[in-house]
Amino acid sequence: DVTARRDQAIYAGASVVAGLCVVAAAFFLERVCRLPDDDDDDEGGGTARA
Repeated sequence: DVTARRDQAIYAGASVVAGLCVVAAAFFLERVCRLPDDDDDDEGGGTARA
């Protein structure tokens, strides 16, 4: 039964590592996909000037 427990521990460790990789990828994509700041000084109601 030691072999079965070792396999479960390996699978659990791999799951934790995979979860951390997903979280790291999410933070990376959140940083990369950020929209540029709006530099307009006009804080009006969104009306366009012609």
